[in-house]
Amino acid sequence: NSPDSIQSTYNNRGQIYEAKGDLDKALEDYTKGIEAMPNPTFSGYRYFKQVLHRNRAELYLQKE
Repeated sequence: NSPDSIQSTYNNRGQIYEAKGDLDKALEDYTKGIEAMPNPTFSGYRYFKQVLHRNRAELYLQKE
């Protein structure tokens, strides 16, 4: 239940949904991963948060 494993899980599942074409579920998972740790202090947690933000931004661009 560590924040990095939660963020990593949401990111991985979001990527699976994205690959399957279910962009709405992918966005949900990326957002949940971001919200899992709102103010990360450890660099590893910040990295996952950045990845989730990037993936979510790319999906928003795809949806437009």
